[in-house]
Amino acid sequence: MHIVVEIWTPKPAFLDTPPDIREQIVGSVQEGVSQMAAVGITTLGWGRIAPTEDHPSGHDWFAVWQIPTAELVDTFFAGITESGWYEWFDQINVSGQLETVEDVLKSHLSLRAEGR
Repeated sequence: MHIVVEIWTPKPAFLDTPPDIREQIVGSVQEGVSQMAAVGITTLGWGRIAPTEDHPSGHDWFAVWQIPTAELVDTFFAGITESGWYEWFDQINVSGQLETVEDVLKSHLSLRAEGR
């Protein structure tokens, strides 16, 4: 199982867009979420990033997704690119396969300074 976390902030291009165009953009996103759900991509939730967080990224919003395969992760990111989302929002993505706490911490023991 893979998890994708998106964090984003609206760009000036989105903020300067008239309300009717914003409605079209939001409608397209909602349609895309439905299409993703149809192939097994699950949204675990969306929200606004708390202003009191420690080590802030400077972004305002987040979404968390559960995706069953690496291939669907690629499909997910391709769909976002094709939708034009990145024209409207400054975004950072992280994704990876879920592991146990023990496995992740154990992998930290073999990390080297020169690379991952």
